[in-house]
Amino acid sequence: MARSRNIKPGFFCNDAIAELCALARLLFIGLWLLADRLGRLEDNPKRIRVLLLPYDQCDAESLLAEIASRGFIERYTVQGKRFIQVVNFTRHQNPHCKEAESTIPAPCKSGASTDVAPGFPERAAPLSDSGFLIPDSLSPQPQSSGPGSSGAEDLGRTAERLLFEELQKHRVKIALEDPLLKTWLSTHGHAKVLAAVLQARTAKPDPQPIPRTYLDSVLADQSWQGAARNSSLLMELRIPTDWSESDRGINAAAHVLGLDLIGKDKNSCKQAIRAALHAHAKRRATANQSAPSGLTH
Repeated sequence: MARSRNIKPGFFCNDAIAELCALARLLFIGLWLLADRLGRLEDNPKRIRVLLLPYDQCDAESLLAEIASRGFIERYTVQGKRFIQVVNFTRHQNPHCKEAESTIPAPCKSGASTDVAPGFPERAAPLSDSGFLIPDSLSPQPQSSGPGSSGAEDLGRTAERLLFEELQKHRVKIALEDPLLKTWLSTHGHAKVLAAVLQARTAKPDPQPIPRTYLDSVLADQSWQGAARNSSLLMELRIPTDWSESDRGINAAAHVLGLDLIGKDKNSCKQAIRAALHAHAKRRATANQSAPSGLTH
């Protein structure tokens, strides 16, 4: 049974945790929810994946091995049964007073053996109490900063760097100082940006690079399509909801909206159509607000 646990913002800025892949980081957090009050749980990768990553096609065994190789968890066997100990768990979590006592044996006792995951280096030495879990000590330590700097700004820059590193893995052509990174994070969020990358890959298979302008167009399409489905504007205008995914759809939308897009490139056409649709939605909303009660449509 999953329990409520604590997490602090510093987790996302921790250099050691940043060495884990994104799914391993997420799985690590999930392990706290499955662990008992002493930070122990059964080492059953299939069940863990179903409980924590049900919508991701991934190998939970490899992810657990990656987390263990960094010293964040200890995988061990007692009398033929496999368990996991989250390192330093009891120092940084405060289980509810009514939470049941642990029934899982501790590691490193008589009859217990510690496992080293195949394919990974030997497990790192147990972590010192440096706050690798969720405590206040995980928050970035104060540093000498110039006038006007703040913790929020530091977190923002760290989030941009993490997104940048993920995008580099997917061959997205963008620079770390590009303002689009900040715009994407504030408008769409990390997860939606990576989802857009996967969608972009359907048109630009690996190892082709993904231009930043193309990814920005995919994100804009996703945002617009979500809003359009909610407002039913496209249905009212008889424009397909996937109009932006083909030249035929773009031409059909331009025709309905009365736009002359001859000579414009595809991205410019999409931007012009989105602008026209937003203007149409605004006019409709204004008309509905000013119409007498009972006459709106």
